[in-house]
Amino acid sequence: MSPSKILEFINRRCDADTAVEVRAWITRSDENRAEYLRLKQLCALKDVHRHSGSFEIEGATRKFHTEIAQRRHVGRLRRWVYAASSVAALLAVGLLVIGLELYSERFEWHTVANTTPDEVLRFTLDDGTKIFLRHGAELSFRENFLRRRNVRLRGEAFFDVASDPIHPFVVQTPDLHIRVLGTAFDVITGDTTVAILERGRIVLETTTGKELATMRPGQRAAVDGATGRLASLEQVQTGKYTSWRFNHKVYDGISFAEIVRLIEERHGVSIVYDPAAFGNTAYRLVINDDETLEQMLEILNLISPVEYTIQGERVFLKKRP
Repeated sequence: MSPSKILEFINRRCDADTAVEVRAWITRSDENRAEYLRLKQLCALKDVHRHSGSFEIEGATRKFHTEIAQRRHVGRLRRWVYAASSVAALLAVGLLVIGLELYSERFEWHTVANTTPDEVLRFTLDDGTKIFLRHGAELSFRENFLRRRNVRLRGEAFFDVASDPIHPFVVQTPDLHIRVLGTAFDVITGDTTVAILERGRIVLETTTGKELATMRPGQRAAVDGATGRLASLEQVQTGKYTSWRFNHKVYDGISFAEIVRLIEERHGVSIVYDPAAFGNTAYRLVINDDETLEQMLEILNLISPVEYTIQGERVFLKKRP
């Protein structure tokens, strides 16, 4: 069965003949049904399917076949443990069960990656938590996410976590664990892991569970990946670091000359003007990633009234009296 047909059926975009074909394939065997259910879970996140090419879907399908075989093996081992429990010591059985759980957990993670340049990937987890992934970021979560709200992150993501006091939300990075109940914050992984808290409260812990800091709104913390120690904890303007999720950027204390250079770099133009006419005033600039040249010039006009003329790749600016 073609993975693309299954995907069309899941998203209700197939014709009647394809629907009949897929339903027949699903009922043909337990393996097919298991593969279909796993693929349906993979597509449950909003908008994720449009970031997955056919190659990725086919790879996921092959992985499903492997996992099904491995799960059958796990099932046989579990039945053996049950039979052996009548003659084995309780401690030995406990160790075997723990081993089986650890074995099966290896195959329970799903990963969502943002592979689209200059675009923020937005989706919502089953508990209502909103996730914003920056380009290059990867987020992994388990099949049993609602029971254990643990996720793994590489890259940068913003979390708007749904409150659930019974099931704390934990973000695992290679060097740091972040424990929350209901809050909104940004995380950047790398040689130094950075957390910026917008609202609520989060606890930073080492991967072994040692508490490093409890953060309050408006704070930015950095943890050194090499030492596992808290490198800094400071008060900041969070919007400067978290506004990317809205596809816009905030520049505080930027000069007129710096704004001009920004426009030139973004749009490949040369701006001709008299810097002395605009002085050294510092501005606060908020712009979207997709602003056109004309839109940015209009923003410039709001900051400091100007007259502008666009001639090919050159822009002529003059301050209005």
